[in-house]
Amino acid sequence: MKKSFLEQHKLNIESIGFWNSLPKSTLLFFIENSFQTEVIREFKVDDLVLNNNNEVLIKWVKRVIPLTDSDLEEMFNRKINSEKEDEKLSSDKTCTMNLSERKGFLNRHMVPLPNETSKIKIIHKDYPKEEVLLCEWIPFNKDNHTEKVMPDPDYLGTATVIEGEFQGIGFHAWNQHDSEFIWYAPVIENI
Repeated sequence: MKKSFLEQHKLNIESIGFWNSLPKSTLLFFIENSFQTEVIREFKVDDLVLNNNNEVLIKWVKRVIPLTDSDLEEMFNRKINSEKEDEKLSSDKTCTMNLSERKGFLNRHMVPLPNETSKIKIIHKDYPKEEVLLCEWIPFNKDNHTEKVMPDPDYLGTATVIEGEFQGIGFHAWNQHDSEFIWYAPVIENI
């Protein structure tokens, strides 16, 4: 009788662990499938790399043709009442921001925010409306913090509103959290 892989290697696996190969396309699919329906309808995972900080960088690209409801059901086994299902899945409504393209604005997950203090415009979604706000972008700089008050490693910086009714309010950007803003546009000032 032929023994299974697990039966043959059980003793060694328990003490030292094991390596297993997995097609890259399968891993990319698993990553995509872990995101909300409205994200994977418009975007797909194109590649991933392990960086020096032992983090995985995931490259997302916009689909040429968004997935239809039937595509989503066939590929990801998702029954579509998509907006209602996604709202139920998310305890924070702001995490389900509309990811469809905004003319003249950049998605900060696709085009990184500036590395230097600069003026930017952001789209802030304050349900049920969106507002474009002029801000001063201040990227995270560890020299501006003490060890006791060092922010989370995923903190990217703060966009502080510089005019209007929200003047002085800061909107924070984090690697994996979209509740405050996704879309931004650099402000080019005339010299």
